[in-house]
Amino acid sequence: MSGGQSGRTSQATQQRIRVDWQELRLAHTEDGYGASARPVDDLILDALKARKEVLPAVVWIYDLEDEKANQALETKVFADEKVGLAMKRFICLKGNLEVIPNATALRELRRRAPVFYFYDPGRNLFTKLEGKRATSRSRFYGAVEKLWASSFEM
Repeated sequence: MSGGQSGRTSQATQQRIRVDWQELRLAHTEDGYGASARPVDDLILDALKARKEVLPAVVWIYDLEDEKANQALETKVFADEKVGLAMKRFICLKGNLEVIPNATALRELRRRAPVFYFYDPGRNLFTKLEGKRATSRSRFYGAVEKLWASSFEM
């Protein structure tokens, strides 16, 4: 990792490795009749199929109220130079589970959060990380590395 004398990552490096997350809508609306519930897996696939890029994807489902997990991910996982640089070649989506209109689905997903879904370029689920396992830099990077190896030829 690039670091200054203090051992911290420089501001230029932080900017270069910053993951560009795009918002994923986890509520479905039809004809102005308000939000309705659809399975999260279906919403993710719809969002990926709507994209022109044929790239692997990482989808982060997070609980806005779980500041501890979110902060750990931002500082320990996404701030890692190898992770940040690799993620530049991925579609990166994140969705706040608070907007899910189905209370049962919300509770079930909240127990497993944070959740990362990893999709190959063919839009097939490659692997998934949930809960504490999802906040481990080595596990996250391992999933990114395996998906990268199966998606790109060197």
